[in-house]
Amino acid sequence: MTPVIFATPDFGAGACAAMVVLFLGATVLAVAVLGVWLSFRAIKSAKWKKIIGLSLMGASIPACCLVYLYEFKPYNDFKEILSGRSSVRIVRIEIEGQGRHVTLNEPDTISYLNERIRLAAPNESDMGSTYNARFYLSSGNSVFCGIYVPREKSVLTLYFPGDNLVGEGTYYLVSLPAPVPEGLSQILVELGK
Repeated sequence: MTPVIFATPDFGAGACAAMVVLFLGATVLAVAVLGVWLSFRAIKSAKWKKIIGLSLMGASIPACCLVYLYEFKPYNDFKEILSGRSSVRIVRIEIEGQGRHVTLNEPDTISYLNERIRLAAPNESDMGSTYNARFYLSSGNSVFCGIYVPREKSVLTLYFPGDNLVGEGTYYLVSLPAPVPEGLSQILVELGK
């Protein structure tokens, strides 16, 4: 059983946008099916049946593209980062929970974390204080993760995807060997308390 890791009911703008896009896609599909059914019952002309059917089908293609771009692509990009194969990079990380809010955007810290997250070990974990994190990617998207920060250890655990919108999450153990950037080290000590 996967523990619930949300400290707040706010899933972030990316997840909300994805839910809106999924809802709109489902609505467009339902309207398209209803419209085709009604048009084929009410319209006797084959020409108009074809025009309406093609129009409704054409409206569903942009909806599918939006669902891919705002829901599945960011998650696939981050999975590629975790597997070490992606050209996409993390550009900023916002961590919040337990009354704290931290933004990691210093170049040396982000560079270090990009390198270490690409080497993360899947299906391993070391639990600690739990936080929500939004990872902003160079592709312009963002993803939501859970972060566990243990006390006085040079590791942290990611739980991805943190919002479970695209399936069950996986734990990733990220080792943080020396030299850890000073700013990151201080932040991890503070978060581990």
